[in-house]
Amino acid sequence: MSNKFGGPWTIIKLELLHKYLEAYGKVFKNKPYYNLIYLDAFAGSGKCYTNIGVIDGSARIALNVERFNEYIFIEKDPKCVDSLKKLKNEYPNKKINVIQGDCNEEVISILQKYDWRKNRALAFLDPYHMQLSFSTLKTLASTGAFDVWYLFPLSAVTRCLKREGNIPPSVEKKLEFVFGDSQWKQELYYPDPQISFFDEDENIKRKAQDRICCYFKQKMLDIFPSVLCPACLKNRKNSPLFLLYFAVSNKNKEAQKVANKIASHLISKEQQR
Repeated sequence: MSNKFGGPWTIIKLELLHKYLEAYGKVFKNKPYYNLIYLDAFAGSGKCYTNIGVIDGSARIALNVERFNEYIFIEKDPKCVDSLKKLKNEYPNKKINVIQGDCNEEVISILQKYDWRKNRALAFLDPYHMQLSFSTLKTLASTGAFDVWYLFPLSAVTRCLKREGNIPPSVEKKLEFVFGDSQWKQELYYPDPQISFFDEDENIKRKAQDRICCYFKQKMLDIFPSVLCPACLKNRKNSPLFLLYFAVSNKNKEAQKVANKIASHLISKEQQR
């Protein structure tokens, strides 16, 4: 089974992940005292269907990179989980843990099992829609041991943020789930100076889409000591779909410098292309 979606953005995000994984592994090559973990919170099936055909997904890409000691694949879809278990059998000499469930629930219990003074990890967060809770990002940041790549669903979030407000309560809850609180109401809207003849109108307008990018980066900086400006991934019509953020939870400035040098080079190279 392969994931039945994907476009140019899929290829780009996987290329960025692959290159960072290889560089990350090399950084820790001479640091055998650390147990190195790869965590894929929306692992899929191990394969992706794109406009150029079926390609390796994030799980398979990670398994083919040296130096990692453990691999944790979380996936909710039972069929994808079956595919991941078959993939696990292809790598009998690697320590692989396939978990079926909601990553927002599973991550908490997983991270409690490790002493994060002795472990270092890379998390790839690639939700299918608005499934990642901000509290899960907080949990990862609290370890001080994770580098994180997060594919933020910009297009989906923008659709929820109606231009004139009037957002249903159920959608507000989704936005609070993604942003962590309701502060987005004050940060992403402004009073509309146009006079309204209806008392019930709130007279507000949503700020430009790039403000969402800046706002969420600041939200991440509230919990991570270092966050880069994201790569903007677009569809074939050049419309923004996702923001690929990179964050470092390690408070050590030298560790941040090394990680950011690699990630910023990859992001910059991609944006120039």
